[in-house]
Amino acid sequence: MLPIETYLNELKNSNLQLNLSKLSNLSALSSEEITLFKKAWSSIELDRKRQIVGQLVEIGANNYQLEFDEALRVILDDDDTKIRLKAIEGLANCEDVSFIRHFIALLDVKYDIPTRAAAAAALGQFVILAELGKLSPSHSSQIQDELKKIIRNKAEESEVRRRAIEAVAPFSQEMVKQTIRRAYDNPDPDFKRSALLAMGRNCDPVWLPFLLKELRSPDPETRSAAAIACGELCAPEAVPQLRKLTRDADIHVQISAITSLGQIGSVDAKNELLKFLNNPHEMICQAAELAIEELGFAEDPLTFDDIDD
Repeated sequence: MLPIETYLNELKNSNLQLNLSKLSNLSALSSEEITLFKKAWSSIELDRKRQIVGQLVEIGANNYQLEFDEALRVILDDDDTKIRLKAIEGLANCEDVSFIRHFIALLDVKYDIPTRAAAAAALGQFVILAELGKLSPSHSSQIQDELKKIIRNKAEESEVRRRAIEAVAPFSQEMVKQTIRRAYDNPDPDFKRSALLAMGRNCDPVWLPFLLKELRSPDPETRSAAAIACGELCAPEAVPQLRKLTRDADIHVQISAITSLGQIGSVDAKNELLKFLNNPHEMICQAAELAIEELGFAEDPLTFDDIDD
């Protein structure tokens, strides 16, 4: 019996408290271990499975030495929507091209809307790789075709179409820019917000006037989306308005503005962020800390302790 078989038997026993430290047993599974895990997963109770995948995602996000991609690949096929969504979340930074077909499969109409929307969004990370020349032409074309199919289908669910528009945005094609502009002109405010996010991901300065305009929108969700996009675009021209939004009446707008200032990384942005380190609101303070951390990493990535000498 392999060591993991003993652990899987323990994992299946819902009467035993989940030992978080032992979840490292599911890191970097071999092909034989994957087969065993897949068999074990099918016999675990629903609540237990939700707890397991939730902890795997949290642990994986906080410990780069653990790699749960293969375990999450198995979990992606679960019948439960919450479990599938959590697995997709856990693969947010995955660059393994073998997952492309899994995400495309989850676009099928047999799946629920949240799963299909999350799968479309997940393909966005591979669009970035394609645009950077790190993906084969065949994989790039496959992703484009699937996302375009969804975008062009006006009978498609709004949430799925919007996530597809956001995902395809990094492609620097004229067709993509036209798609973003049509979404921006859509009377549905949700499409406009998705268009704003897409503008940031498209990384073309041509969108800056649109974003600066929407930073003044009366709708807080639109202001937030525009602020996020300004950060993606790394637009120093947006800093004066973003500084104002750090004191917005809506806390989500404040956090978006603070996060974007960290991405832009100008001297003015850094000085503004330092003011929020002692903010009495915990969420604001944490956002500022993360933004300053990102800004510092951009200035000198070798200063961080968790990077090997």
